[in-house]
Amino acid sequence: MNGKQFMLTFAIAGLLSFFIGCAPEGQVRRLNEEEIAEQELIADQARQMFYAGQYDQSAALVEPLCLERTTSQPLYECELGASYLACNDKANAKKCLLDAYTSIEGFFDPTSEKKAVSLWGAEAEKVYKGEPYEQATLSLLVGLLLLEEGDVDNALSCFKNGQIADSDVEKEQFKSDYGLLQMLEAKCYQIRGEQAEYEQFVRNAVSSFARTHPFTNSKRAEIVAENLRSEASEEEKMGRLEIGVMEAEEKIIRDCSSYYAPLVQQYNTLLLIWRGRSPEMRRTGEYGEERVLVKNPSIERHYEVQVDYSSWHDVIFGFANVSFQATTRGGREMDNVLADQASFKSTAHDIGDTLFDVADDVSDPYVALALLGAGLVSHGLGAATNVKADIRCWQTLPDEIAVVPLQLTAGVHQIQVDCYDKNFQLNRSVTHEINVEGRPFQFFNVVVLTGLPSESDEG
Repeated sequence: MNGKQFMLTFAIAGLLSFFIGCAPEGQVRRLNEEEIAEQELIADQARQMFYAGQYDQSAALVEPLCLERTTSQPLYECELGASYLACNDKANAKKCLLDAYTSIEGFFDPTSEKKAVSLWGAEAEKVYKGEPYEQATLSLLVGLLLLEEGDVDNALSCFKNGQIADSDVEKEQFKSDYGLLQMLEAKCYQIRGEQAEYEQFVRNAVSSFARTHPFTNSKRAEIVAENLRSEASEEEKMGRLEIGVMEAEEKIIRDCSSYYAPLVQQYNTLLLIWRGRSPEMRRTGEYGEERVLVKNPSIERHYEVQVDYSSWHDVIFGFANVSFQATTRGGREMDNVLADQASFKSTAHDIGDTLFDVADDVSDPYVALALLGAGLVSHGLGAATNVKADIRCWQTLPDEIAVVPLQLTAGVHQIQVDCYDKNFQLNRSVTHEINVEGRPFQFFNVVVLTGLPSESDEG
């Protein structure tokens, strides 16, 4: 058996060299798993600095990862752009995010993608294009940067593209419900003086707010549970669900109208409150072929904003819940391919073991040698099959982007964000100085992420 083990090792090494080979040089340098892991170690250090509020240091670590056009460059440009936005360095943020947006929307490396879906290519070797929630949020941020500069038409295109990305899901189970994209599309129409379109997209945004509201989701789950216990026909169950969800949405729109009213009133400044941390992807399954999203919500549940030490404003949630967008989407085609690869890998190893066992029992040396060779090939194919899921994701996004619309005069203004825990105890205050330039639209980012636990959250 020692001889067979040596031959197995030698044969697998040869098969790996034969099947994997070397990718030809092209426009993009494709990274192997080891190179991706090395870059991710650096990126993880930068992410920890970002979480700690050290945005300049975080940017300094990520910048070298963005210099070369590799399959992971768009990811690191997104994360670098987030660091710049956290500092309200919009010029550098636009440069990074617009390049990432162009790469993801317009650039596609067929060789890398083809290898990813083959049995001998790791999915992680393909160009990072992001999940629908990442693409939609990138479109949101690029659109905001363009809208602030007065480029209303291109901003409008970004907001539309974000909604297309948001609705691109398996079996079209969801239409776009990214409310802030729709509300900002309405803002573009308002600036252009197109009142009918403005009103239409305000209605769309409010409908998305109601459709994704926790009350609506709870009502939907309640009716589904009742339907499971019911002996009614499927048609009756579906009708009950549709009516129940519609009534829940109408109730939210009616009861919360004063809550979201500032978004449908005149404003020239939009504060974006980045709270909590982005959902994180992790591998599961026997071969790491499956992915799960782990949420990182904030321990702080309520926020209030004070402007110039006088007026107070509530922070509006429910229009850009990044984690909701991430966890209600999935089932992409690549996941199915990986599931098939995992089955292939397991079966190939099982067949190889069976052939080795049969070869031990065969007296004819030529037959035994043939079976041994087949077993080597089967094991080699199994070893060459890489099924690990790609878990690269934009980890400097927030759990949610809350908003505060304001009508401010030109000049410098002081902003204070008070952050409260689940018991409505003040956890901390974050202060910012913003310079409003008198444009039709400006936005400013206030990154609060998770914060430190207050006494009421300990234990």
